[in-house]
Amino acid sequence: AGRFNSHQIAFAANPVLIEDTLALRFSLDKNVTDGIIVSEDGANDRAAFSDVETWRLGLRFEPTEDLSAVIKLTHIDNDGSIPELSGEELPRGVSAVENNRDHKISSINADLSFDLADTMTLTSNTVYSSADISRDSQSSVADLTQERTYDVFEQEFRLNLETDNAKAVLGVFYTDISED
Repeated sequence: AGRFNSHQIAFAANPVLIEDTLALRFSLDKNVTDGIIVSEDGANDRAAFSDVETWRLGLRFEPTEDLSAVIKLTHIDNDGSIPELSGEELPRGVSAVENNRDHKISSINADLSFDLADTMTLTSNTVYSSADISRDSQSSVADLTQERTYDVFEQEFRLNLETDNAKAVLGVFYTDISED
């Protein structure tokens, strides 16, 4: 294992599937860091390591001038640790603290836009996301595990009106957040 060693890879592709109608985008980003603490006995070489992977997939569909749709999928996987604390940094009676994290977040987003007339556009934005958050803290006094799961649903409808004399926006928004 290296010290202060970081590796990153990124990739993106944007193929046009049907000219002026359908396009795809895919991207991947992975960033790994070995750790930043060098202990004398080598037992803590992975302290403060990080492993983050993000991928995205997007699809744009425009079958007519009056209709467009964009769908996006995103996933983030974030694992790592926070440096161990010891000595004067800790309260009396605690000899060491180590924290680990594991976060997984996924979402899907759909944007639809309809031109109903030359002066009127209806837009819908729908989002669903889910997050699993985990953190472990271990010390000489106690061990603590925090785990949370969030699910979020959001829906927005918006009507844009534009004439020579006025502009107006009417909309409604709904959100539902649940936590386990």
